[in-house]
This record gives sequence, structure tokens and C-alpha cells, in this order.
Amino acid sequence: MHVLQRVEESIAPFFFSLHDLDYLLILVAAEALGLPLVPPYLGLSEKERQEIRTGINYGSGSAGILPETGTILGPNLSLDTQLKLFTETVQKYLSNTFKGPNELSDHFSKSIFYINIGSNDFIYTYLNEPDLSNPRYKPTVLSNDLTERLSQNLQALYMLGARKFVVANLGLIGCIPYIVNRRKPKGVCVEELNQFVEVYNSKLIELLKGQSSTLPGSTFVTLKSYELSTLMASEESMTQGPVVLMLAMDPCHAPPT
Repeated sequence: MHVLQRVEESIAPFFFSLHDLDYLLILVAAEALGLPLVPPYLGLSEKERQEIRTGINYGSGSAGILPETGTILGPNLSLDTQLKLFTETVQKYLSNTFKGPNELSDHFSKSIFYINIGSNDFIYTYLNEPDLSNPRYKPTVLSNDLTERLSQNLQALYMLGARKFVVANLGLIGCIPYIVNRRKPKGVCVEELNQFVEVYNSKLIELLKGQSSTLPGSTFVTLKSYELSTLMASEESMTQGPVVLMLAMDPCHAPPT
């Protein structure tokens, strides 16, 4: 989760692989708007946290919506933990930085809350090809669990003052080099995993529509990572146009199994 506080002043950094093509979109948007990068929350000193008036990056590379996601690689900040850190920021630091609740609310009204999370939940769930006859591994069950938890977090952010949300859907995780090398699909990608992601993305659309109608004054925008990555991964896009893309299928890093 990244809080881009005061849109005209700051933007959060993003550290994703090139398979997360929304990374490119964010950088282009930042450059177009003239927004500087903002620091990761855990990298700020106590003094810096007390004086912060720009956006903050709460993101954690291996984390997911589920608390246990990615912990095989070591401790991380799940979405619940990121929300707790933002709550701490509001109550402990920003409440002293601004003159009162009205000024803080006005500040948040000019802020964008960018949320890009969920891919790791699918990656680590299906990495070792679990038994899909087990209900807990059915994509509809996982998608329902993830969107329900995400909904709770979005509502909590709203209660803290968030009003403008940009939420990324999930990209082509079945085309991630490590997964392709591990699964050895007949085609270029593991299409089964991409189909699982489509189930989640459909539920995400329903979720965001529901949030818009039930949370007064809120705005939800979907960053279409899946559609963009599908377009960019097409043969025509990779071989034509001003930029020629090359897909490297050798993973630079692989999680332990």
C-alpha cells in the first residue's frame, strides 16, 4: 500500500519486476505529474516520521493480503500490518502535524491511496500445484477470501480518512519466469493460473463497485494490470512499434520450495 499524499507534491516508489507493468504506468504518471518519490515508512527515523507531510510507502515485496503469504522468505508486512502502520502514522504523527481533524481531512482529500497486492497470494498458493479437489485451493474460494479481506481493509482506510483509491488488479502470474520454468507448460505461460487470476479480477470489480456505492465521497479507480500485461505480452506488441520488448524466461530469483 502506498499513500500518495497531496497529489501535487509526491508519489511513492515502486519496486516490482518488469512483469508488473503497472510499475511502468506509475513511473510515467509520476513523471507526467511532476511528482517526486517518497520514502518507505520503515526507513524513516522517529524525527522524520514526526515531520512527514508527503506520501509514504508501506509496501513489502513478498507480502500479500493473507497474513501468511510470503513468510516462507522471512518476515514481511502483510496488508493488515501495513494498515496498522498507517493507523500509527495518522494517530501518532499526522495528528500532531496538522492543526486539527478538519485540516487533516482536507489533506487526505488531496491524497491517493494506491494498493497493488494479491499476486503473491496466488503465487504461493499454487506454486507447488496443490490438490485442486481440496475446497481451500479452489480459485473461487481463494478469491472470495482475498476480496473479503481487502474489503475490510479498504473500509478501515476510509474510516481513517482515505477517499481516493487506485487499486490494481492482478497481472499474468502464469507468465512469471519462475512459475513457467517450474510448471513446464506446453505453451508460453501456465494458462491455468492466468484463468485463476481472472476469477479474482472479476470479483475485484464487483467489490470496488460496491465500495463506491456504500462509502460516501469515495472514488475507486482500477489499474488494469491484467489487460495491460496481456496486450504487452502479445506477439504483435513485442515485435512492432517504437519499442521492441523481449521476454526473458530465466528467473533471476526463485523462492525456496
